Amino acid sequence: MKKLYDDMDALEQHSTKNSIELVGIPESAAGNEEVVLKVAAAIYVPVKAEDIDICHRVKRKNSNPIIARFICHNVKKSLSKNRVQ
Repeated sequence: MKKLYDDMDALEQHSTKNSIELVGIPESAAGNEEVVLKVAAAIYVPVKAEDIDICHRVKRKNSNPIIARFICHNVKKSLSKNRVQ
């Protein structure tokens, strides 16, 4: 049973390797993909629309963050690295 839980955890971590969650974006913002591109431009990370695999909002109780999955892990890594600027 422990091995099964460990394998499931490893699979979940691998599936989120290229994903990033953007919180605090108002619902009135037009187009989830456009928002991701604007956020990337604001922190000086060159992201093209072709770099985004899928992008959508997740319904939650208090907020509705945008989840963006990228084609390449390097794009997500660059966004995470530059987010503190």
